[in-house]
Amino acid sequence: MDKYYGKDSWFPILPVDADSEVLGKAHIVIGLAPSSKSSVYGPCARLSVRVTECSDLRVSLHHDMSVVGGMFGSMFLGEVRIPLKDIDLERGHEAWYLLQPRECHKASKSDLGSLRLKLFFTSDSVFSSQFYHDLRELVLMSPSVRPVTSSAAFVLGEMVQHKEDAAQPLVKIFKSRTSVLPLLRALASWELSKVTDPHTIFRGNTLVTKCVDEYLKLTGMLYLQDTLKGVVAKILSEDLPCEIDPSRLRDRDSRRANKANLRRYVNEALSAITRSWVACPWELCDLFAMLRDLAADCFPGRKEVQYSIISVFLFLRFFAAAILGPKLFELCSGPIGEQAKRSLTLVSKSIQTMGNIVSSSSAQPFYKEDYMKEFYENFITEEHKESVRQYLELISLKDVPMRNLDTPSIVLKEGIMTKRAQGRKKLGLKNFKRRYFCLTTKELYYAKAKDCSPLCTIPICDILGVEKLHEDSFKMKNVFQVIQRSRNLYIQANNCVEEKEWMTILNRICYFNRCRLRTYHPAAFLKGHWLCCKEESETACGCSPVSAYNLADIKVVIDTDREMQRIHSIFVGQMHRLDALIDKCRKMLEVEGGGPNDLTETPLVIEDPNSLLATLMSIKSFVEAMEMKHERHRHNLYRQTQYGSKQAPIGDDNYLLMMACHQQKALSSSRPLMGDFAKT
Repeated sequence: MDKYYGKDSWFPILPVDADSEVLGKAHIVIGLAPSSKSSVYGPCARLSVRVTECSDLRVSLHHDMSVVGGMFGSMFLGEVRIPLKDIDLERGHEAWYLLQPRECHKASKSDLGSLRLKLFFTSDSVFSSQFYHDLRELVLMSPSVRPVTSSAAFVLGEMVQHKEDAAQPLVKIFKSRTSVLPLLRALASWELSKVTDPHTIFRGNTLVTKCVDEYLKLTGMLYLQDTLKGVVAKILSEDLPCEIDPSRLRDRDSRRANKANLRRYVNEALSAITRSWVACPWELCDLFAMLRDLAADCFPGRKEVQYSIISVFLFLRFFAAAILGPKLFELCSGPIGEQAKRSLTLVSKSIQTMGNIVSSSSAQPFYKEDYMKEFYENFITEEHKESVRQYLELISLKDVPMRNLDTPSIVLKEGIMTKRAQGRKKLGLKNFKRRYFCLTTKELYYAKAKDCSPLCTIPICDILGVEKLHEDSFKMKNVFQVIQRSRNLYIQANNCVEEKEWMTILNRICYFNRCRLRTYHPAAFLKGHWLCCKEESETACGCSPVSAYNLADIKVVIDTDREMQRIHSIFVGQMHRLDALIDKCRKMLEVEGGGPNDLTETPLVIEDPNSLLATLMSIKSFVEAMEMKHERHRHNLYRQTQYGSKQAPIGDDNYLLMMACHQQKALSSSRPLMGDFAKT
């Protein structure tokens, strides 16, 4: 694999069948067994070959094994060819072999074509957690290091050509150990401090943009799939033409129908996105709230910049990217035709443009293509813009009722439902009345009609919980209760779907209320007692735990030791650059007047040579100590691993590569690769 790493190479496409798809290894014992038969030449010996054990074999249970005997019947699982001339049959032979395809199959040629691939791979030996303790603690200190350019995380980002190579392990380690937000805040604050044009914020591939991209995928993948999977599936299944580029159309008359198809798909995608705020994971809401606060500090009074800093990640790098490449985001699995692919491209462009228009301060947005400009001018309305603005507002407010009290309230849900008069002790039909309910970001209120004054207003911060009510309480279905400190409000929805929608959005918006209850009464208080627990005090504590309202996304198991090993490997491969930076910092400290502006001969930003030097020396010390243990492990592995064992079966090229690598290092031991610690 080494000769293909990072290079474009052509590989022939070969047919896959039982003769070529081979996996596994076998333990084979060969020897001579005495024969009872004799010939004119004396006693004869017969060759004994036994397969005593197999490993990593794939056997399908539907095969009929009753026709022939043997361990696996007549099914071909692989073959091993052993030259007898290389074996002392008198002493016998015993070894593990890697199963190979049929030899006749190897010579077969195929005309199925070729694929051009650029391969990247990593090969690491992962140790136990305590092995990475010092380096891990140094990395986790990065958010508190000032300036952030002197932190281990920032240095790691400067050591790689592709920023995602550093972003992926950093995000996973911080998410598993503490929180990613302090790191993202530190990196984003530094990058925003260097921005002069707000239109270029987070448009490049920097460490912070790649970290946010990775965090979105790690935390919001389930949210993304729930939001867009249905829309993408509909586009692929219907496969309707959406082409509106005149240069691509043969029949100009079809452009109107295509435009209608595109408008419908964009409407459905945009509606799915803007309605999904209630399902957005709180971890992402915290991220967007943090980014919005940073934008407000750096560009006060620029509301469009606050929208832009969110939409550049959410619309450009998340939603639009997922629609453009649905397989990469697990929105579909089957093949995508050319027409459907073009439709997805146009829908993706439109969704991206919606985010740009809302976050643009210009009254006349810039469009790259004239045909898309015509489409947007006829499609995008103020209603579309307002729905996107409202969506960006809602997902960037962690605690809706407690934040930005001076901002106008946003209507979240409204409708006609039946409510029971509050404070009534007896059951009667007059107690239940149809009312107009409205939920905003600040309060829940009801009135006789939509245009009438509110009869009752409940601040969001006063809601202690939202739970279902037992049907036996009022002999009514689809009833839920809004729990308050003094009394409960009982509401009957029109159906079970509406009931779930109201309960979900109410639970969402009051989830972080400090006074939220842990227990509640699942039945009503009637005739002087609670129907559920028979307690006679109306202020008695609840008898049942509140329902679990899951705000988190799918939990991802993260192997932090593996991620720390990736960081270690990056530093090992760039040790020469670390040494050059150390020398540069020392020269800057020695030269009188040397400072942050002395940046010659190094692409890394050096704002504080003193703190950066301390970080670099710590990195080098920890990495060198770890690499010495790695070298010792590799030496012991080479010495203890025997060719033909289960760990290194005959025919496995990995052992041969390991042996060649070890011998090469042994020959060059007088020329250390990394300072003084190459020898072990």
